[in-house]
Amino acid sequence: MSNEKKYNYVFDFPFIKPVENKKENPIHIDEVTDDTFLEKVLNSDKYVLVDCWAPWCGPCKELIPIIESIVGKYKNLEIYKLNIDKNDRVAEALEVGSIPSLFIIHKGNVISNKVGFTDKKNLTNWIESKISK
Repeated sequence: MSNEKKYNYVFDFPFIKPVENKKENPIHIDEVTDDTFLEKVLNSDKYVLVDCWAPWCGPCKELIPIIESIVGKYKNLEIYKLNIDKNDRVAEALEVGSIPSLFIIHKGNVISNKVGFTDKKNLTNWIESKISK
């Protein structure tokens, strides 16, 4: 293994500057699909936060580390990602019109939803106002 640093390039017109590639392994959030949504989300006894996203969505990408930072914070909350480009049946059933869209679901019922980017404080306040601890 080489000791050379690998770089990603951030384009900040008119300059191009290298940015050190961070190899930190973030917490992985499981994906749910059209085929697994019933079992993992609707049949869960816990509250479930579903992050509806798409790979091309900038605000969705910005939200990922914020959601990763709350994984494990709530004992009675499971967190899943749903790629709406690959799982249109669930996205249509949830009536996802804009992304990112977050849903809190409990025992098959949508308790609340939140559309658009949010910071960690607003996200945790929203979750805590909706789930039983």
